Amino acid sequence: MILGKISGAIHSTINHKFYDNRKLLVVDKLDLDGKPTGDYLIAVDQVGAGAGETVLLMRATLPEALLKMTWLLCGQ
Repeated sequence: MILGKISGAIHSTINHKFYDNRKLLVVDKLDLDGKPTGDYLIAVDQVGAGAGETVLLMRATLPEALLKMTWLLCGQ
């Protein structure tokens, strides 16, 4: 699991049907002290989070061939 802060959203006009009606967010990774690490992730929003909120991210554990997403917001 990773701690992060939402910095924005991603919008696309062409994408896999899995992403229809799902919100993709840009999440800046935070260290354990809550300071930005300089890295970011793109995650599927499952909790209704918004810009500036601190969130917890979970990595999917299925084989990559079965995945349509890797990172998922699981708490805010």
